[in-house]
Amino acid sequence: MGDGDDDGGYTGPATLTVEGRSPVQVTVQLVGRFDPIAGRFTWQGRIRGLVDAIGDDPPITAGTPVSVATPHGTGTGTLSAQDVFGGHVVTGVSAPPFAQLPDDADR
Repeated sequence: MGDGDDDGGYTGPATLTVEGRSPVQVTVQLVGRFDPIAGRFTWQGRIRGLVDAIGDDPPITAGTPVSVATPHGTGTGTLSAQDVFGGHVVTGVSAPPFAQLPDDADR
């Protein structure tokens, strides 16, 4: 596993499939949590090197659908537009693309 996996997240390589484009290999840093009030799992993270991997024609805009696959699973989410640091934020409300801690992990 990658760095940071002990906190229930994932840092490491991932395969991203951005709507309408071929899958690419990138590095991601993902975390998530179960929201008991909403009754769903939400996850988010940063993607490094996406524009280098797929180009920027057409540019990725906020809300672009994406599939994120890691060695631990696959999740679907949406991308933000490119930020000033050259990365993208991904957010998802689905099964996360990483191993989750058991429900009793913090007891």
